Amino acid sequence: MAVVPFELIDGLIVVPVAVWGPGGAGRRFRFVLDTGTARTILSERTASLLGFSASGATRRSRVSSVLGAEVGYMVRAPR
Repeated sequence: MAVVPFELIDGLIVVPVAVWGPGGAGRRFRFVLDTGTARTILSERTASLLGFSASGATRRSRVSSVLGAEVGYMVRAPR
């Protein structure tokens, strides 16, 4: 079994991750772990840093959370 380091910040589990953009460049981030979802949500700024854009999206999607709802775009990370 793998051991993953994490931080507990204001009741949220924060884990280190690496995400690759469409150009193959990867970057390291700290993400909040949400055990209730099958998708990963990126801010527009983070997606842009990785090279993702709305033009490369597979479809539009509406995301709802306790903070409200927003329309976004679904993209696939290369790995």
